[in-house]
Amino acid sequence: MGIFEPVNLKFYVRNRTKIGILFNFAAILPILIPAVLLFNSIAYLFLFLPIVTLAYFLLPQRYRWCLLLGASYFFYMYWKWQYGLLMLLTTFITYTTGLLINRAATERQRTGWFVLGLGVDIAILFFFKYFNFVGESLNIVFNALRVGAPIPTLDLILPVGISFYTFQSLSYTIDVYRRKHLPEKHFGLYALYVAFFPQLVAGPIERSQDLLPQFRETHTFSVERLIAGARLILWGLFKKVVIADSLGLYVNRVYADLPAHQGIALLLAMLFFVYQIYCDFSGYSDIAHGSARILGYRLTVNFNFPFRARSYSDLWARWHITLTNWFREYLYIPLGGNRVKPLLQYRNTLFIFALIGLWHGAAWNFVLFGILQALVIIAALATKKQRQAINSAWGIDRYGVVDAAIDRIMVVGIYAIFAGGIFRAKSVADYVYMLTHCWSFGLKKSALPEIIFLCLLIFCFELIQYPMKERQTDPFLSLKRYRYRLLLYLFLIFAILLAGNSQADPFLYFQF
Repeated sequence: MGIFEPVNLKFYVRNRTKIGILFNFAAILPILIPAVLLFNSIAYLFLFLPIVTLAYFLLPQRYRWCLLLGASYFFYMYWKWQYGLLMLLTTFITYTTGLLINRAATERQRTGWFVLGLGVDIAILFFFKYFNFVGESLNIVFNALRVGAPIPTLDLILPVGISFYTFQSLSYTIDVYRRKHLPEKHFGLYALYVAFFPQLVAGPIERSQDLLPQFRETHTFSVERLIAGARLILWGLFKKVVIADSLGLYVNRVYADLPAHQGIALLLAMLFFVYQIYCDFSGYSDIAHGSARILGYRLTVNFNFPFRARSYSDLWARWHITLTNWFREYLYIPLGGNRVKPLLQYRNTLFIFALIGLWHGAAWNFVLFGILQALVIIAALATKKQRQAINSAWGIDRYGVVDAAIDRIMVVGIYAIFAGGIFRAKSVADYVYMLTHCWSFGLKKSALPEIIFLCLLIFCFELIQYPMKERQTDPFLSLKRYRYRLLLYLFLIFAILLAGNSQADPFLYFQF
């Protein structure tokens, strides 16, 4: 199969009615879809996804990659068409690099092509995401030392999803260099791997050996798969528009005017933000999984109930799994991983999490976010024996339920303070203010109804997912009886209609 298939006139004669319908859909699509195409918008749910699904199953297998590639670029470029060209450039560079690495005559040439391809890919990400951050930081140093001319600040708009598709293309280049698989020769299929619309903007960060082979599989329409995908989309929408967006109203108000809030209000803002970003991001992942499943594709699970974790390391093994795995496989393990002495292991942990923080955003509060995560994990590793001795001496380990509850409360509480606070804060100074003013019992009575409502939402969310098993993404599978599933369907639908945010707010991870 080549990148461009030969024209088959008999196929067009036999299917001219279907093709005419597809072209009519394509003609009216730009008129019906708003300026930004979001997973939680009516345009995506009732226009884009149904039209793509219908067209996908109308076309024969050999033409489907063309449809998905065109739909994926349409999905991305509808926001800002210029950045579609940037993604295409990244795609071409990594595709060509993979071929050159494979064809190199010597190991030195392989390494040279690998370093060149990796360097150009990282340089593009650095220029658009980190140039201004590094320039502004250096200007502060230069001003303090009174040396050098200031580095200019560029008027750049961060391309949506650039961190995700860059890391996905980087993993492909590294795996080809490591000889884990041969390079993809079909440029169209490789471009689809980079741009596949369900996971393009906010992941999961897919490995090429997992996703690329699926584009060669033949998928037939399945009602069961359609229902399963729709259930995931419904669950993801509930998490996004009901839980995350409702919590976001309170969180945004507190963080916008910190001096007007003290005590419990600040603590709740940090705790609510942890649930907000989890429901927002995992809700996106559920909609991505559901959209892909309808078409017949399987994406990697990106969240595994992080608030069930009983240690901080376990939390990060359950949160944004594909990103954590990326850094572990491509950086942490090559640096020695857990095989080195404790001090070197701590150093590696600190370095990796500082990079994870920087991946999330070009600001010092994100770097501090990563460093704080590392310090908590290092402290847990260094005091593991002492904590086990205390649990044994106090008899806590004899009561499994109590022991688990204490562990989980501690994990979520620490994460709220050392992640929720600094991650959402506009600056390090704002985070310091929150830490120094959140320990009083001050709370406005007028805020109580909203706080009670938000706590009830979190309780409902935890109640629904309580029976779900590890790595399970569909809450309906936990309900054996049909009437219980029907009640859950109705509850989620009515909650979205009554309590959901009427506006399609962007997902938080779009900025990364």
